[in-house]
Amino acid sequence: PRLATCARQLDGEPSDVEMCALEVQLADSLRAQAVQWMRDNRAFAESMWSPLYSDTSFVKYLNEMSLPEMWGGELEVLALTFVTQARIEVSIVRRGRVQRLPAYGEGKRLCHVLYNGMDHYDVLLPLVAAARFKG
Repeated sequence: PRLATCARQLDGEPSDVEMCALEVQLADSLRAQAVQWMRDNRAFAESMWSPLYSDTSFVKYLNEMSLPEMWGGELEVLALTFVTQARIEVSIVRRGRVQRLPAYGEGKRLCHVLYNGMDHYDVLLPLVAAARFKG
């Protein structure tokens, strides 16, 4: 993992460093699963990729996406709908207002993410889950 050292707080709850390390591990795992799905379903994935990333080969793109420091984009979100069998609803903040974009996938489970409009997606947790996550 990118964050190799983690310190426990006195009360036994995970520290911010540990939570960040866990988040990095989960993101790396999800990205790896998305890349593997795209390799296993190359014809479909490449047909969705071509118009978006015409400056490199699909194989090179997948190899680059396998690196831990890479962030996934729209294609990886689409792949994750198949990996997780979930519908992923994307929101973005424009002019101070939250706008919901078209959802990806058709799964019964639902995941909400917030797109920053440039290069990053953050998972949005319901308030109850977020409170449990924070302790």
